[in-house]
Parts: sequence; structure tokens; C-alpha cells
Amino acid sequence: MTDPILDPLNPEQREAVTYKEGPLLILAGAGSGKTRVLTHRIAYLIREGVPAKQILAVTFTNKAAKEMRERLDRLVGHERLAELTVGTFHAFCARLLRHDGPLVGLDRGFAIYDEGDQRALLRQAMADQGVSEKLFAPGAIGATISGAKNEMHGPADLAASPKNQLERVTAQVWPRYDALLKENNAVDFDDLLLLACRLFATNDRALERWQDRYQYLLVDEYQDTNRAQYELLRYLAGFKQNLAVVGDDDQSVFSWRGADVRNILDFERDYPNAKVVKLEQNYRSTQRILDAAWSVVRNNAARKEKKLWTERVGGPDVVVMQAYDERHEAELIAREIEHLRRQGEVKGARDVAILSHERAVAADRGCVPIVRARVPGRRRRVLLPAARGEGCPRVHAPPAQPAGLGGPRARAQRPAARHRRQDAHEPAGVRARAEPHDRGGAHPR
Repeated sequence: MTDPILDPLNPEQREAVTYKEGPLLILAGAGSGKTRVLTHRIAYLIREGVPAKQILAVTFTNKAAKEMRERLDRLVGHERLAELTVGTFHAFCARLLRHDGPLVGLDRGFAIYDEGDQRALLRQAMADQGVSEKLFAPGAIGATISGAKNEMHGPADLAASPKNQLERVTAQVWPRYDALLKENNAVDFDDLLLLACRLFATNDRALERWQDRYQYLLVDEYQDTNRAQYELLRYLAGFKQNLAVVGDDDQSVFSWRGADVRNILDFERDYPNAKVVKLEQNYRSTQRILDAAWSVVRNNAARKEKKLWTERVGGPDVVVMQAYDERHEAELIAREIEHLRRQGEVKGARDVAILSHERAVAADRGCVPIVRARVPGRRRRVLLPAARGEGCPRVHAPPAQPAGLGGPRARAQRPAARHRRQDAHEPAGVRARAEPHDRGGAHPR
């Protein structure tokens, strides 16, 4: 008889799913099936007799929560799914405060202000405090307040030891901003986490009630948690510590918005009896891609030891090219797309995604218009990464520019392309390449 919960899992995934009591750290590399492990673990707990209403699964995005619920619907059925709590940190905290908000001075009918509302309130607070927007933009002050709240600091903490003029001004505006929120019976997104932690820190009865309600906790993308989220989970885990977290320290890229990779690196210190399971089998990429990625991440100063592998051997080489400036880089990208078209590997620009470290690098420096100018077809949009990790929005390219980019002086200054032998430290399957048809060539890294 087949088992729909355990049969689809590899040995490491099954080990993580069937570990029932105590803290559990699941180190899940990219493409290793972490969402499957989370959903199948929930289904397994329910099958083993854990009431669905005692399980809390938190994610970072509504999209991830929706995907998890859809998978669970197929595994446990709609009736049991209705008793589960699956959602984002902020959604859970909002639900908690709708119930116990008065214990921290918050009316249950509070409004949650979005970014636009917050900015309008910050402008009013700045005006009330005599702070000109010519000195600092409301967005800069709002970001400083947000960062401090995520570290569970208050205005007094910022005023006591400001690091710069922005923090000094923020400490002046912040109390008025909070007062205006209170006048409007509103909170911002950071307050949801901060007030939930304050509730647990100041009211033992409320803490015990929520600990009894949720006896099994599951957390996705644990490497992206901030201080407030970390403290919230510590409170909820209590003495039973049935906390299962999934994450990958090598994928921690959100420190700029408060994420603290130490949360995952120090998990075993915080929970000494923790079980650690490594998911190292990758189902998404070829071995050559994994080897190339490994050659980079292995140099991280602080990381959990793991190395991804796959049954998908071989695959095309990873090509590394170095450009002289952003315009030259865009030319190389356009030329590569043309090459792929000629080889029949892609039909057009719509089949290609251009990923950049920052949206501004690709759009503001001319990457989009150059690629548009060089690639035939009517499509006027190029996929670019979002600045805050919300996916890949379509960015409209400006009008096409002539193919002769950079001017005669810039073209004359580009030295001829030089080939380079593969470095002894580069992984197999990674090759540096000079473009044979480039006016100046792609100088290999």
C-alpha cells in the first residue's frame, strides 16, 4: 500500500518529516524540496494524532502561504486544513492582537497602515517637530524607525546612542509618529511584531494561552528572520520547544531589511538538543551549476557545512564574462541573446531573464535599452529582479538606442579580447569566455 506522505520523500526528507518532538533545524539547500518537507511534516503530524489546530506554520510571503495551503489541501483535506494556522508572521501577529491587543493598550479594531499611510503620517510628524524634508526624506526616517523596531528598540534607545545625524533626527520624530498612530488607532507592519513580543513579555497568562494553542511550530526561510521574529518564536516555543525551522544560511540576502543570519547559525546554541537534518540533494539544477555555486559559497566566512549534489549530471558550461563598464556589459548580454537565438535555444527575448543585483544597475545604467536595441522582436519588456524580493516585475524599456554604443572614443579605448585558460581553482564546467565577435571582447574574469 502506498503512503502519499512518506513515499515521495528521499531519506533525508523523510528523516525531517518524521522527527516529532523537540527542536529541529532543516538545512535546505536551493532546490532541495523544502516546501515539500514542510507540508509533508504537517500532514505527518496530523496523521500521528496532533490536532491540526495546535500547528502553526509561518512563512514570509502570502504567495508562499497560499502554495503551502494548496499542497496541504491535497494531503490532509479541506476539513482539517480549515483548523490549521498557515500564514505570514505579520498575519499571525495581527490575528493575535485582534484577540489580546487591549493587554498592550491596542484597541481590537486597529487599522494596519501600509507604506503610503506611514509616509503621510511621517510627513505630518516631521512638520509637527519642525524637521524639514529637505534635511531627510520621510522614507529615510521611516526606514530607520523600521530597522530599530525590528531590533526591538524604541525612540529612547535611538536617542541615547545615535550613530549619525539621521538617527538623531529620527529619534526626534519617532515619538510624534507613534503618537499619531495611536490617535488614529493604527499600527504599522513593524508594530505587529513588536507589540506581539511585548504582549508575551508582559503577560504570562496570555503567553501560556498561546503556547497551549500552538504546540508545534514550523518556520520557512528561517535565515531571513529578524530579531523580533526570533524573539516571537522563542516565546511561543516555550519549554516544549517543538520548533522546526527550514532555511539555508547561504541564501541569506536580506540583511539590509533586518534579517539576521545568526538566527540560523546559532540555532544549535539556542536549542542545545536540536536535531539537524541536511537536505543536500538538488532537484532543480545540473551538477555543473551546483559546482559553480559551491565554488562561491564555500568562501563565506560563517556558514553551515553542506554541499549540494544532483542526479542530473553534465549540463552546459557556466560562462563567466567580465565587462569594462555597464554599457559594455549590456552589449555582451544582448550579443549572448542573439547567439542563443541563432542556436535555436531560445525563440526570442521573452524566453530570457536578466537578473541583476539591483534594479537600478540594470535599468538606470542602460542595460534594458541596450538589450532592447540589440534583440529583434516587438517585445519591449525585460524581466528584472525586484529590489525587495517580491518576484520579477516587468520593467518597460525606454526607446531603442542605436547599436553603435559608447561612441568612437569609448570603442577605441577597449583593448582586444584575450582568452584565458581555466584557472586551477575554478570548478569543472565553469569557463571564462572572450566573445569572438565583440569589438573589444569580453575580458574573462
